[in-house]
Amino acid sequence: MHDPAPAPADGRDPLPRHTTPTWEMELLISGATVFSLLQLPDLLDGAFYSTFPRFDSGLAAIVMLPYMYIIAATYALVGTFVLHLGARAYWVSVVGLSSVYPEGVDWEKLRWGPMYKRAVIERFAGIAATVEAADNRASRVFGFGVGFALTLLAPLLLMVLLATATYALYELSGHMIAWPVTWSIVFAVVFVPFVLAMMADKFVGKRVAPDGAVARGTLKVLRGYLGGGFGSFTNYPILLFFSRFGQYKSSAMMSIAIMVVLGIVMARMMVREDAFNLSGYSSELPSLRDTRGRALEPRNYADQRDGLLSLVPYPFIQSEVVRDDYVRLFVPYHTPRDAPLLRGLCGQALEADTDSDDREAADALKRAAADRLLDCVGTVFSVLIDGEPVPDLHFDLATEPVFGLRGFVAMIDVRALPRGRHELLILRAPLPETATPEEIERYERRKTGQGRLIAFWR
Repeated sequence: MHDPAPAPADGRDPLPRHTTPTWEMELLISGATVFSLLQLPDLLDGAFYSTFPRFDSGLAAIVMLPYMYIIAATYALVGTFVLHLGARAYWVSVVGLSSVYPEGVDWEKLRWGPMYKRAVIERFAGIAATVEAADNRASRVFGFGVGFALTLLAPLLLMVLLATATYALYELSGHMIAWPVTWSIVFAVVFVPFVLAMMADKFVGKRVAPDGAVARGTLKVLRGYLGGGFGSFTNYPILLFFSRFGQYKSSAMMSIAIMVVLGIVMARMMVREDAFNLSGYSSELPSLRDTRGRALEPRNYADQRDGLLSLVPYPFIQSEVVRDDYVRLFVPYHTPRDAPLLRGLCGQALEADTDSDDREAADALKRAAADRLLDCVGTVFSVLIDGEPVPDLHFDLATEPVFGLRGFVAMIDVRALPRGRHELLILRAPLPETATPEEIERYERRKTGQGRLIAFWR
């Protein structure tokens, strides 16, 4: 707050006496933040959906957690600062109108009943109070937005570090320690000391000597965690809100807000996977997932895939209408689904000895092992056109250009096919008997019904 500025020589009205002095910076920061953060989700989507299919199911879940947290934080901040821009715009409008109509509302010209008019008048304490209330409201929203950003920063960095540490331990152990065990160990090492210190402070903090060993140890642990980022809830803007509106009420409101944003992020992902229908069409119209062979899934065609994201990568051909002599079929390698198949059916090729003191000999052994593996891929995937197996099916290793996903390409000769509609069906072989029950359960859960069917026309 500051004293009113002297009236300008040109006769313009100065800003109200209690105007927040930082209102211009608030507008600048909110506008710049909203503009920059709106670009972030698309960048994060591209990075996440190009990374997720490469990992086993457990590690993929660890990758998903930081992604969901960053997207949720982005949406929360955008929503908060958009709300601030709206609140500050309302204040600007009230200030402008108070300059045009300095007397405020002319209640005598409002032809309402006396009780209704009285109720309305009680809601407005005058033009000056209305302007100040709008100004304070906008500053509160801005302060909450900044405090909320600081609150989200430490957990976000912590989640990324936990995921990185879990992945590093999983790889260093040679996959001998299951990822849930690794995640639990890392989580316990990080959080258990903090939880124990908080419980000691809560339940025995008032009964122990301030200079005793328990108090000194607890205080040392808490100071360490606060210095390491666990003090995000103690940044000054959030402390002000907690002290003014109540600790439990403020904590509940913030928790609800975070859960709502996370729910929006999850719903966004589920809509992309066609888990439920938010398109507005009635239930009488079947979804793409429920219509086998009679629905044209745009993810199955290279010329329609731009901007379409999915946790499970889709095989695709070049177009709905194939004018070329060959259909170029790309079958993506999805680690949780396809790794057990390759290990079970192509284990000899994967475990081939490629070590040699002679570099040229080692390179030759590696090329031979790769050739045997790609030849074996033909036993993992079967391709049928119009119900007939494709003869002499040959797969080559390839990379999908948009997300960089690796997979296998088969060039299928379709010169002999007549004009009209045709159906290409991709089948995966069953898991061998050597597969573990966990691998069988994961495979059955992730395989696509009776195969992936792609319709095309000549």
